[in-house]
Amino acid sequence: MSRIVKGLMAALLAGLMVAPGVWAKGPAGPRLAKISTDQKIDINNLSVYVSNEGSFSYNIGAGSAGLEFPKGTGKTAVYASGLWIAGKVNGDLRTAAGEYSFEWSPGPIGANGKPADRNDAKYKVYKINAGDGPSNADYANWPIADGAPVDRDGRPLIQGDQTLWCVYNDADDSRHPTFQTKGMGLEVQQTIFAFDRPGPLGNTIFIKFRIINKGGNRIDSTYVSLWSDPDLGQADNDLVGCDTGLSLGYIYNATNTDASYGSAPPAVGFDFFKGPLGPDKKPLPMTSFNKYINGTDPRTAQQVYNYMQGKDAGGKDVVDPTTGTASLFSVSGDPVTGKGWLDTNPADRRFMMTAGPFTMAPGDTQEVVAGLVVGQGKDRLTSITALKFYDSFAQAAFDADFQLPSPPPGIGSYQWLLNGAVNAGNRWITSGSDLGGTVFPGGGFVEGDHFFGSAITSGADFVSIEVRFSPTKTQKAYRYLRGGAPNYGYQDYPDQSFTVWDIDSNPPRQLNVGFVEQNGLPAANRTWTPTASAADREYLFIFNSTYSDTPQEKYTKTPLNAAAPTLDILYGFWPLLRAPHTAAELAEGQVLRVVANKVNTTTDVFEFKTTAPVLDDNSLAQRREDLKAIRVVPNPYYGQSAYELSSLSRTVRFTRLPKQCAIKVFSLGGDLVRSFNHTDGTSLESWDLKNDFGLPVASGIYLAFIDAPGIGRQVVKIAIFMEAERLDSFYTTVDIRIGGPYHACSIHLDDGRRRGPDRLGRGCLRGGGRRGSGPRGRRNSASRRGRGARRWGDRSWRK
Repeated sequence: MSRIVKGLMAALLAGLMVAPGVWAKGPAGPRLAKISTDQKIDINNLSVYVSNEGSFSYNIGAGSAGLEFPKGTGKTAVYASGLWIAGKVNGDLRTAAGEYSFEWSPGPIGANGKPADRNDAKYKVYKINAGDGPSNADYANWPIADGAPVDRDGRPLIQGDQTLWCVYNDADDSRHPTFQTKGMGLEVQQTIFAFDRPGPLGNTIFIKFRIINKGGNRIDSTYVSLWSDPDLGQADNDLVGCDTGLSLGYIYNATNTDASYGSAPPAVGFDFFKGPLGPDKKPLPMTSFNKYINGTDPRTAQQVYNYMQGKDAGGKDVVDPTTGTASLFSVSGDPVTGKGWLDTNPADRRFMMTAGPFTMAPGDTQEVVAGLVVGQGKDRLTSITALKFYDSFAQAAFDADFQLPSPPPGIGSYQWLLNGAVNAGNRWITSGSDLGGTVFPGGGFVEGDHFFGSAITSGADFVSIEVRFSPTKTQKAYRYLRGGAPNYGYQDYPDQSFTVWDIDSNPPRQLNVGFVEQNGLPAANRTWTPTASAADREYLFIFNSTYSDTPQEKYTKTPLNAAAPTLDILYGFWPLLRAPHTAAELAEGQVLRVVANKVNTTTDVFEFKTTAPVLDDNSLAQRREDLKAIRVVPNPYYGQSAYELSSLSRTVRFTRLPKQCAIKVFSLGGDLVRSFNHTDGTSLESWDLKNDFGLPVASGIYLAFIDAPGIGRQVVKIAIFMEAERLDSFYTTVDIRIGGPYHACSIHLDDGRRRGPDRLGRGCLRGGGRRGSGPRGRRNSASRRGRGARRWGDRSWRK
C-alpha cells in the first residue's frame, strides 16, 4: 500500500474513531517555518534525514521515506523514526513523541522553565564535517550557549567525520496533539554523527540524546523508546525481530524478492549502545520490544505506556507462543537458525524498543546513545548476520569511546632511489607545512583528500607511484597560480623535468600532474622547482588519470582549490629544500617512490584451500620429505576427538609416521612432557594427553620432535584445549553420626572415605523437635544424590 494511501486512511480513521489530533498518521499538516526538513547525515553509506523536532529517517518536506541505502541509489530502507519518552508527573501520565506529527518543538527551555521561541532561525540542525572551519557558517555559528558540544579548546566538537546537532523540548502543552497529554518539561540536546570508513562504521549512524529535566517536576516510572516505521524497500513484506543480548531491534524481509532490493534485501537495526541509568546507576539495556502493523497504532498515551512496559496495547502480558510464558520481548527468536519466537506475518510493520523505568528529579540529566545500523548480505537472512556483526563492532567502538585506529591511508611508505638503489641517507628535502602526512618527514606528502580535497577517498583507489627526475625525459604539467585572477586559476601546460608513473600497472602507466606557483615571486617560472621558502608555494599534485600531451578540460576550467573535491587527485606534495641542498640534486636517476596501502573492499575475493585431516592414514614416511606430511589429529584438540571411546578418555593421534621413530613432546618452556618409542611398524601412534608421570597435560601449545633414524627429523606443533573439570555430584550415601557434649559429627561416604569428626557446636543439625535430631549417638543416613537429602540447618530434616 502506498504511503499516501496509508496517510489518507490513517487520517480518515483518526477522524472517525478518536478525538481530533489523536493518532495522526502519515505526512503531517502545515509545518512550522523554522523546522529543519532538508538536513541529512550522509558521510558514509547511509543518507538519513534529520529534523529538530525528535524525528530522524523521515523526509518531512516530501512526506516520504527518509533513510536511503546505499546512498545515491534511490533505494530506501526506513520510512520514519523518532524519539518517544513517557513518564508520570504526580501520577499523571505524560508523553513526548516524534512520529508523523510531533510533540517536540525546536529550541531549548529557558531558565524560567519556558520553551524558547520555536520560530527563531538559530534553532535549526547544524552540520559540520571533519576539517571544517569558520568558512562553514554552521561551524562559525556553533550554538555553544545552547549546549552544542565543544572540544577542550572550545571549538565545535566534530565527532566521527560528520556531526549534526540540534536542541528541542516538549514544554509547550499545545504541541502535544498526538496523545493529548501535558509536557514533562524535557529538553533534548541531540548529536548525530558518523564515520566515513569502510566496513561496519560505514553502515552505522550514532545518535546521542542528552535529556535534561528542566520542568521542575519529578518524573517517575520514565521510559525512553526508539520508534520506527521501517519500510524496507517494499513496505508490505517486512518482518521484525529483536536480539536481547545485543539490545537490538531490527527489520528484515519476508522473502528474497523485494520490489526495491530484489534478491538481496538488507536488514536494518536500532540499538541502545548506552541506555538510561537505572535505579542502580548502571545503564539499562533494552527492557522491552513490541511490534504492531499499520492501522493498529497506539491511539492513547496509556496504550503507548503499555507498549513501553512490554505489554500489549490493552495492558495484558504478551505470551511467547513457543514457550507459553509471558515475555517482554516480542519475536525474540533467531530467524537465521529458525529457532524461537519468530515473526511470521509479513506486513507494514512498526516497532518500539524501550529502556526503563527510571526516575528524573528536577535538573537531572540522562544520556542515551542509540545506533542505526544496516547490514546487507547475499539474501535476507545473511543480511541479519551481517547486521548483527556490524552492530557488535559498532558497540565495541562506542565502548572504546571511539578511540579507534585511523583508517589505512593511501600512503603506505616512501623511498628515495638513486640509479635504482635506495638512497636512505638523502635528506635533502622537508615539508613546507605539516598537512597530516604520516610517512614523509614533516607531514607534507599527503593523500589529495587531505590537501585541497579529492574525489578519491577510498584506500582501494590509491596506486603506488614513482616520480622519475630527468632533464631529458619530461612530461607536461598543469600550472596553477596562487594569487592570480582567479586565485589558483589554470595558466598553461609547460614541460617539466620529471615523469610520473603508476607502478601498480603492468606495464607502468604514465599519470597526469599539476603544480602551483605563487604569483609575483621569482620562483614562479613555469617550472616545478622546490625552494627553501614556503612563500613560493611550489605544490605538486598527482592525478589518477592516464597522461596526455593535450590538456584536459576537467583540470583547466575551474580553479584548482574549488575543483579539487571533484578531481582524481591521488597525492599532494609541498616540499622545501633543506640547506645546503639545491634543486640540482633532482637529476638523472633520482626517483621518489610512494607505495600505496591497499584496503579490502566488497569486490575483493580471497580463496583459501585446505587439506582435510586424515584420521587413519596407513602410508609410511620413508623419505625426508615424507616427514613433512606427519600430522597430529585433531589439531587443535578441543576437549574431545573421534578416537575417544568414553567420556574419561583423552586421545590424539600421530599419523603418517615411519616404521620406527622416537617422539618427544615438549612444552613451549622447553620442559619434556611425554616420550614415545614408536616401534610397531605402523604409521600411527596415540597420545592419551598425559605426561610421563600419568598426569593430564594442561591446555597450551606443545612441540613434538620426531626423530626417524636413517630418514630425518621433523617438528610438529600441537594446540591442546582441555575440557574444564567440574563436579556434577558430591556424595552418594551419607552416614552421619552424632554424639558427645558438643555433638561432634563425622560423615562417612559409601566409598569408605570419612569426613570429620567436625566439631560443629550445638547447632550441628537442627531438626524435628530437638537439637541433634534424636538421641545421642543415633545413626541417621540419607541419600545425597540429587534432591534426596536436606542441607545443613534445614528445619525439615527427618530422622
